[in-house]
Amino acid sequence: MKSEDTIQRYMNLPKFMYLLQENSLFLPKMSIFGDQLEGGLTARDYLKTSNEASELDIGINGFFPVVGETPESREERLNNANNIKKQLRERTFRTPFGIHRCDDAQKLFPRCREQIYVSCWHRSPYECSAMWQLYGEDKNAICIFTTVDKLEEQLHRPDSIDTLVLRDVTYLDHANAKFDEDKLTPFLSKAFPFSFEKELRIVGFDSHSDLNYSDGNGQTGINVKVKSLSQLIDKIIISPNSDSWFVATIEKLCRQFKLDVTVQTSSLRIDRIESFFVAMEQLQKNNSAQ
Repeated sequence: MKSEDTIQRYMNLPKFMYLLQENSLFLPKMSIFGDQLEGGLTARDYLKTSNEASELDIGINGFFPVVGETPESREERLNNANNIKKQLRERTFRTPFGIHRCDDAQKLFPRCREQIYVSCWHRSPYECSAMWQLYGEDKNAICIFTTVDKLEEQLHRPDSIDTLVLRDVTYLDHANAKFDEDKLTPFLSKAFPFSFEKELRIVGFDSHSDLNYSDGNGQTGINVKVKSLSQLIDKIIISPNSDSWFVATIEKLCRQFKLDVTVQTSSLRIDRIESFFVAMEQLQKNNSAQ
């Protein structure tokens, strides 16, 4: 992750208004996201973390009767099986919220999703047509451009959490991949079909949250204050599908909230070159925007 890399966030008008009025980014909890593979384990990591496979093996090979077995051998077999079972009960795994028993892995990963808050950004110096369609949400939408270092510098961690980091998302095949030892990796991994998103995430959470206390989290998300929107935002791009009045509205809002940034129409809205005059007009627009 290079600090000077350009990143973008696509949003509709209500979300932009919220950003201006509250001077804050809203980070929803992960459990709200539609992709249920996020924040879960791969097949390999589930078998590694959970005790289920070992318990099945013990049940079949450790406790089932053996034909012709002597009482002494039976007692030794059962003792060995009980010792292994006891060792399994003591196995633990690491989460962003501390160390927990492997017996609880199945229920704790969904609870982690309830306590981790995320804001998703697209890493690219250029607009993305697919991102407009997916995250612009309606035709009157905008995209803010900034850089990784500016975003990191301008975020103010709220008191309700003790961790706020910027991390890249990794794309993988959940059926075959294996996570590394980083406790945040399961919450920074998405399936390959989402790789076009080139996602960078703001991730926030309170590492002292008690996952054993409750299944749910009453908060839908948290607010993260921005120190200066003018220092954060390099430019604002208007959706290629927007109404004709929308550009002027965004410019007026920026002036109203003293946001000194350039507002541009989408490069996807450029006219097809069919004459000398159209070509010259586009070149002049491009030079004035630089």
